[in-house]
Amino acid sequence: MGIRSRERPGEVFMELCDLYSKDRVRLGRTMVRGDAQPQGTFRIIVHSCLFNSKGLMLVQKRQGTKESWSNL
Repeated sequence: MGIRSRERPGEVFMELCDLYSKDRVRLGRTMVRGDAQPQGTFRIIVHSCLFNSKGLMLVQKRQGTKESWSNL
């Protein structure tokens, strides 16, 4: 799995994720996104919600070309 480059069509880059201990201490190790995560390690993932001044939330639809959860 990788990220396709818009600037360089045809190129795919690996997305690396930092690994952490259960106490949120960075272990100095990485893993490729999509690979099996080593047992006893964790990743920090952030979700955010954006609201405008009227209290409406920004919602973005996932691309239909994604391998998983397309058009979500």
